[in-house]
Amino acid sequence: MKYVHLVGVFLLSLAVITGCAKETEAPAPIAQEKKSETSNPVKEKFDAALALYNSEKMDEAKSAFEECVKLDASNGIYEYYLGNISRKQNDLSKALSYYQNAVTKSPDMIEGYNNIVAIQMLNQDFDNALLTANKGLQVKPDFADLKFKLGQIYFVQNKFEESVKVLSEITNDPKYFEAYRFIGFGYMQLNKKQEAVTNMKKYLELAPEGTNTKVEVANLVKELESK
Repeated sequence: MKYVHLVGVFLLSLAVITGCAKETEAPAPIAQEKKSETSNPVKEKFDAALALYNSEKMDEAKSAFEECVKLDASNGIYEYYLGNISRKQNDLSKALSYYQNAVTKSPDMIEGYNNIVAIQMLNQDFDNALLTANKGLQVKPDFADLKFKLGQIYFVQNKFEESVKVLSEITNDPKYFEAYRFIGFGYMQLNKKQEAVTNMKKYLELAPEGTNTKVEVANLVKELESK
């Protein structure tokens, strides 16, 4: 189909932006999970590390989280934060390793899966990204950010029906207005012109002014409607 290259360019741009630019909200700190009236050195060290992290003192926070790992090796939350620090420092290889360790130790940590998928998408490792996304959604089936990534992965893999289905499940959240763009592209690849136009118009309605691809999508809608 003549639009495949154009859609591919749009997709790769979005995959990079949504893949890792936005950090997933952190899991609940152990400081809230392990309340005790007695002194808890792990909790105290974690609180101190988290304070440094929130103050953007990343090198000091890294050392403090590494101490937490030594004190409480079975909990993945420390390596989740170490992954965040590595990602902020543009060391994606190390970040990926930390996130993978985090979910191995704490397999219910949905934020860890989400950030692993983000890096795998940036690396264009879509097969492993698909596996990781599905594992994460087994933990929390309604986690919208991971569904958004999954929809993009399906699109890249030319699984357009699956992409449309997954992305349609999150369109009630205005934060994911970009889903309409991919749904429109998916329908276009499925040769369903009217559905494609309807969803692209919804994207144009919801996307803020200045969004990079609005002009291109508007032109594409005009071209489709002229046929």
